[in-house]
Amino acid sequence: MNGQELFEIIVNRLAQTESLPSHIQTVGLAVLGILIPLAIAILTELYRKITNPREDFSRLDLHVILNGFFKIKNIIAYTLLIFIPFVFWEFSSGLYRVLLIGVAFVGIILMIKTVWNLYLWVKGHMMPFRYSYLQKISKLADQEIAWESVWKTEGILTLDETNFFKIFSSQIQKYIKNNQPSIASQLLSIFINSLDKRTLSFIVNKDAIEKILSWHSEAWMNTYSIIKGSKSTEWYWIESVLIKGLNKLRLLILEKYQMGLYNFMEIFKNILPTLVQSFSPSDREKYLHYVLDDISRMFLVREGVPENFDIWEFFPKEWQVTKRNLQAENNLLPLLWLQRFYYWASYRLMNFEKDYDVLLDKASANLFPEVDQMKWATILIFVLSPNDEKGKIRSTIERKRTFGYVGRAPKFYPHGEAPSKKRKK
Repeated sequence: MNGQELFEIIVNRLAQTESLPSHIQTVGLAVLGILIPLAIAILTELYRKITNPREDFSRLDLHVILNGFFKIKNIIAYTLLIFIPFVFWEFSSGLYRVLLIGVAFVGIILMIKTVWNLYLWVKGHMMPFRYSYLQKISKLADQEIAWESVWKTEGILTLDETNFFKIFSSQIQKYIKNNQPSIASQLLSIFINSLDKRTLSFIVNKDAIEKILSWHSEAWMNTYSIIKGSKSTEWYWIESVLIKGLNKLRLLILEKYQMGLYNFMEIFKNILPTLVQSFSPSDREKYLHYVLDDISRMFLVREGVPENFDIWEFFPKEWQVTKRNLQAENNLLPLLWLQRFYYWASYRLMNFEKDYDVLLDKASANLFPEVDQMKWATILIFVLSPNDEKGKIRSTIERKRTFGYVGRAPKFYPHGEAPSKKRKK
């Protein structure tokens, strides 16, 4: 018996079978009988969670179920696939009946797949469905609800948090590339406003910090660049959101995980040359001045720095004002720090009442490690102090030293005098 003969036998049997439609419809009803109560139970639990002020993926999950694998119009379509074909059963025969049964079986298979997905959901395998939904949504309103639900949820596992950010960053990158900064800024605002809910490992995550810096450089270029800048308010808003995010990230590290500052500064230092590589010389200097503004306040005035925390341990060696760094090709940072220190120190030296300026002392010693600090302090006082009736030279000689002591701390001995050297016998 060949295949064709077997197929003809099956077709003839189906043509003579009148009870088969009722059996198939019974199977369809059984699947629906499992699906509907299961879906109602899940949706009831989700609606209960939504009323809870603490976010726990509840709004995202509601969208995943209703707009994802339990989409109402899909369930209706599957139901129609199961039952509608048999309306035409009495008016068809042979091959047409095989086709009707095939359509009904497709509906049953799709319905069983939906039941299986709900079963996996109840078992706790929710993340793959969340990832899939977040990758597919295109409407901004749905994206805002979904991502707000994600980023407001606390205690996400590090792996899941990283996967969420990969999906999120790909969408942000798409909007920036397609010149849609207003959409990107809305989604980024949701992300930035919930940074304090992220895990410690995430706030020092290399990929996250690099992505934020990269987006910011692109937004800055489209806002302020002399050559490319569009002066568009849309790009201005996304740039403002991102610089706020970088500052918030840095302050969170200082508050929650100070040693993570090393990672932050290393990433920041290493990516800056790449970001400004395509900039014009004037834009390069302007941008570096801009992004160093918050960083300089952290080092010079200890903005957000916990008490007794030595912030200068994390200052990059490549940014120090040394002969080697100043001579290095394409390294503007030491010169920019010198300029910033010049204006800041000028202001500090106007305070004649201070006995010891610890901030100026630390900054001077760490920015200029190759110079003698006492001599360097004298030079700075002479150059930066304002003129008075005594004259600069006399004023410099008579003025109290408020800095220049780092590395020259006096030694104190328990008995009031230094131990004598051992005499040779």
